[in-house]
Amino acid sequence: MVAGGPIRDGRYSISAGQGPVVGLNRIEIHAQRKTGKNIPAALADPGEMMDETGEAIPDRYNTKSTLQREVKPGRNVFDFELTL
Repeated sequence: MVAGGPIRDGRYSISAGQGPVVGLNRIEIHAQRKTGKNIPAALADPGEMMDETGEAIPDRYNTKSTLQREVKPGRNVFDFELTL
């Protein structure tokens, strides 16, 4: 099962109904940022351009993440200190 939610001002919240299952869960943290390049816009009129974006968080926190947390019944609080 995949669960997630947006991070705003360093905070996130995932409801129990949409959240991770009880037990051990692997964590991925993603963020997009503009690269400063313009690229052709997908699914748009020919010649239409858009800002290119790329992953802003190091792989070790997402595609190569080893972060895990044990979710228990009830309220859980998990803080993640990332070093970029």
